Amino acid sequence: MIPIRIRPVRSDDWSQFETLVSSIAEFHKETHGLTQARFEELTCGHQEPRVLALVAETEDGSLAGYVCGFPIFSFHKGRAGFQVDNLYVSSSFRRNRIGEALMLAVIERAKEIYRAEVFKLGVLDWNTAAIDLYKQLGFEEATKDPKHIQFKREMMP
Repeated sequence: MIPIRIRPVRSDDWSQFETLVSSIAEFHKETHGLTQARFEELTCGHQEPRVLALVAETEDGSLAGYVCGFPIFSFHKGRAGFQVDNLYVSSSFRRNRIGEALMLAVIERAKEIYRAEVFKLGVLDWNTAAIDLYKQLGFEEATKDPKHIQFKREMMP
């Protein structure tokens, strides 16, 4: 495994972070519309950011990947949750358990910051590597449509 450090994203990460965001958008056959101003507004320098974004940084300062998501709340159930929006690891860093490290870190941070008890995420049905990872981490299939699977993991109170 490559030595990495998982940490919150910072303003000075924009250049590398934008490359990662472009890569995941391309992977999903989409274009990205995230601007630096919006990135900083949503993620940087807040005790409770609107979007929690963590990066995997190598010893030389390269960003190998990222995970991001946002708090959700089921009012009628009285439960705080967290929706993982993106998990991405650059192809040259894959198969080093970086995705797993990012997921475990975002779960812990979301529990600390937002008191999240339920974690949700979606994955394209052909992305078997991601599906296997999420199942390994205790996520269970919640719903499925022709191209997309929703997973959920509940934490014990």
